[in-house]
Amino acid sequence: MQTAPAPDRRRRITRAADELLLGGGAAVVAAMLVLAVVRVFPIQFSVFEWEYRSGALIWKTPWGFLIAFAPMGLLLAALAFVLPRGLALRTSLAVWATLALWSVGLLYPEIHGWASLVLAIGLALPIARVLARRWEGTRGALRVSSAILVVLALVARP
Repeated sequence: MQTAPAPDRRRRITRAADELLLGGGAAVVAAMLVLAVVRVFPIQFSVFEWEYRSGALIWKTPWGFLIAFAPMGLLLAALAFVLPRGLALRTSLAVWATLALWSVGLLYPEIHGWASLVLAIGLALPIARVLARRWEGTRGALRVSSAILVVLALVARP
């Protein structure tokens, strides 16, 4: 009876790092989406009203999203490392797209939080399917762009 070979440690570390990079990139993209939506569609009451014209908002928002997305990033990175085949790519992309889109939906209290979550999932699934289909061609671009976004968010301060 043969046992399956143990997964390569380097490959598992790469998968875990990819999850962290995707999460960081998703956090910064979500922050930029929120800032753009708030500028285009002003909100009646929001934290953004307090510092709406503040120059600090451009760097505080990505930092906040990086902190908020960190627990999910750590969880998905741990799962990607521990699971023999890693996470399914579409699952990972769907989780990050859902979080980014839900962040925008939560800006509007007129839409119930659960309803905005269902809407975010409904929009994230086709996005994840398209990105997963083209993954081999976009993996490097996503890694590099996520790393750049995270570094820019971390060093962007006045």
